[in-house]
Amino acid sequence: MKIALKISANKTQKATRPIYICIIYDRLHQNKINTGIEVLPDQWDTARQKVVNHPAAKVYNTNLEGQVSEIKNQIAKEFENKRLDELRLLPKKMQQTLGLNQRRKPTPKPVDFLVYMVKSISESTELKYSSVVAQMSVYHRLYALYGELPFEQLNHAWLLDFERRCLEANLSRGTIWKYHKDIKKYLHRAALEGVYTYPQGKHPYADFKVQRSYNRRDHLTTAELQKLESAELSPSLDRVRRMFLFLCYTGLRISDFCRISKSMMDSFGTLKIMPQKTETTSFAEVALPLKELFAGKPYKIWETFNFEFPNKSISFSLTFNKDLKLLAHAAQINKHLSAHVGRHTFLTQIALRTGNVFTVMLLGGIKKVDTAQVYIHLSAQEHALDNINWN
Repeated sequence: MKIALKISANKTQKATRPIYICIIYDRLHQNKINTGIEVLPDQWDTARQKVVNHPAAKVYNTNLEGQVSEIKNQIAKEFENKRLDELRLLPKKMQQTLGLNQRRKPTPKPVDFLVYMVKSISESTELKYSSVVAQMSVYHRLYALYGELPFEQLNHAWLLDFERRCLEANLSRGTIWKYHKDIKKYLHRAALEGVYTYPQGKHPYADFKVQRSYNRRDHLTTAELQKLESAELSPSLDRVRRMFLFLCYTGLRISDFCRISKSMMDSFGTLKIMPQKTETTSFAEVALPLKELFAGKPYKIWETFNFEFPNKSISFSLTFNKDLKLLAHAAQINKHLSAHVGRHTFLTQIALRTGNVFTVMLLGGIKKVDTAQVYIHLSAQEHALDNINWN
């Protein structure tokens, strides 16, 4: 019997491939268990059976080691309970492979918050890749600032010190709010698991109010859209412009934009997609009539790419947002362009043309009326001074 980690050899629509735990009994019999971790083929080291050149390589490798260890324990328990006679016949090498007949020290409860946090992230199976990267950035920030962080050190004074250091590092209020959100999350989880206890009414966040800054929802006005469309650009920036305009005329989030394919569009030119951000909380499928929206501009743009945008690479969103800065400079648009500005532009334009909050919700895949109402206000601001008689 042999236990090994292998990456799937089968190609799929995704660029990434799943990693399996293979339990090999003999040449003809083996079992495969999906670990729930997917990486690119060149991010898997077959010889060392480890993830390499990946932002969350350390977390993924710890997770894989934990899963393999758990399976070995389960196999050992199976032998112990049902096949004691066969256990005696196993060679020593096999016993060592299965981890049998070894004295195991009890695992002590972690007393350091950072140790507990990285362990929880690595063992989690419900976190998406983007969430792992985001929460590991919190861990790295805390480790860089403090190195060690015992649970008893987490109090109101420490929170004030952490806030001060983040502000000195010129972090935005939104980023600091996200850091506090993850710290609070793992403190709460540690308390539920009995790893961390605090005196009654003395929770670190009991008297600490985290300030949050809300996004301004930057968008392009109608005049700026026209300016962007007519700007003379190099071929490389023109390609970036066309993809950005597609977002301005469809309102797709970057996560959904990277998933679209021609198979999602019917014969009438309607693109049907379940927004990834709300797919677990809403069953509202968004249907975008590409041949009708903005006189068919999004359909014509997609057609110039032969209905296959170059957006399937894992680093596309990062490079695309960098290219948008160059695009704004070349087109002489004095705004910080990002992929999400395209979504805000689309929703504001829909609000401007219809004035109907429910149309904004329908085409934008928005669940809350209050969220959609923001774009009604933004569209009203654009022409607020047009009909005023100043005489």
